[in-house]
Amino acid sequence: MINQINVLIEVNLQLLYKSGGNSLNLKDFKDDLGNKFQDVETFIKILQKKDLITPNLNKKSCYELTEFGKQICENGGWLRHLKNQKGAKNKTAKTESREILFDPLIIVFIFIIILLFYSLQK
Repeated sequence: MINQINVLIEVNLQLLYKSGGNSLNLKDFKDDLGNKFQDVETFIKILQKKDLITPNLNKKSCYELTEFGKQICENGGWLRHLKNQKGAKNKTAKTESREILFDPLIIVFIFIIILLFYSLQK
């Protein structure tokens, strides 16, 4: 289900980006097959919550890309954004696990130095 929503986001961000003025009327949002879909109001709320679109204040039932939405489109689209985001999280997790591994090693190293220091003083 989430994957399907992400595909819908990808399709409609591209529609918005390629449209004149980066805006679409409510009836112009499409599913992944290019058809109008039923629950477009809920989908619009998802896009707004993700800060991808905002209502066009000059036109009723019309929505336009936010700056964030434009950046997503210019950088390869929603699915690439998610992939990059996942890669960044994995890289952070690997770095954190290395840091956790190094902390005990540093403590052991300091402990050995202290033991050596005390053994040399005797």
